[in-house]
Amino acid sequence: MKLEIKNKLSQLNDLKFEISDLQFKIEKLEKKGIFIISVEASYRKPPYTKHNISIEANDPRFINKMNDLKQTLQLRLNSLLDLQNEIETFINGLPTSRLRRIFELRYINQFSWQKIAYMIGGYATKDSVRKEHDRFLKGS
Repeated sequence: MKLEIKNKLSQLNDLKFEISDLQFKIEKLEKKGIFIISVEASYRKPPYTKHNISIEANDPRFINKMNDLKQTLQLRLNSLLDLQNEIETFINGLPTSRLRRIFELRYINQFSWQKIAYMIGGYATKDSVRKEHDRFLKGS
């Protein structure tokens, strides 16, 4: 189980990027297939002045395919969000504030061991915080 948690923790940063990419792709798909057409028209009553009207039209050739792709991407996004939530819940459930800070600084903020030691303060060194991290993963 520890190896599984360690693997998931190491994926957190990539998960965030992948989630962002998927959200962008889904938004892009929602806009695709919609065409905005601008036409000239005139008022029904005098003085019959010309003005432009924008009309939104869906291209039915692509709607079903885009909906299928959007659904596939949404399922993948949901599973990634579940995994991210699982990792965040694991970090929140760590027994001490110090461990939560170490894991958060390492996996959420992507800091080096040296920077984590500086942020923890006191007599912490990069080796001491790394060993504390490793001991917890081996022992739990």
